[in-house]
Amino acid sequence: MHFADHVDFVVANLEAFGEPAVLAAHSGSGAVATAVSDRVPELLAKIVYVDSGPCTDGTIPVPDLPAEATELPFPGVDALPATGASVEGISDQDKARFEALAVPHPAGACREPVELHDPRRNAIPATLVCCSIRSEQVRELAAAGEPTFAAVNDLTDLTFIDLPTGHWPMFSRPDDLAELLYREAADA
Repeated sequence: MHFADHVDFVVANLEAFGEPAVLAAHSGSGAVATAVSDRVPELLAKIVYVDSGPCTDGTIPVPDLPAEATELPFPGVDALPATGASVEGISDQDKARFEALAVPHPAGACREPVELHDPRRNAIPATLVCCSIRSEQVRELAAAGEPTFAAVNDLTDLTFIDLPTGHWPMFSRPDDLAELLYREAADA
């Protein structure tokens, strides 16, 4: 599986839906959402980045992934903080559920560069839901030109919402995240 396969899948679903939709992206899927917004900006009413954000042209989601790797295995919940993905707020029961649900990620989709061509993507309304890094820090990093946050500066219709927790709000604050996503979709 390649990065373009992920993008093609989302685009096909948006086309089948038939009207502008709200696209939610968590973590590394911000790269997919960015590529989708570049390909079909007219099919998006809004993008909601959950502890994620847009990327720049040429971004490689996992640049240090070994060439021989065919998949990116789930490292286990206990190993996530060492990767920068805080598990703050996740109960032991939900950690066990997380472990049971996790599957490997295809490596091809992680090592290929994102190709962007249509600047109209930057005018799509976007919301950054800031969980493990607060919005104030995201703004500071973007203003300083930090590469991971540089594309935030290009968005012309951007809202920040803080949802303080770890990187996985779907486990640590599922009701709050669901309500937030509902409101964002209703406002689109």
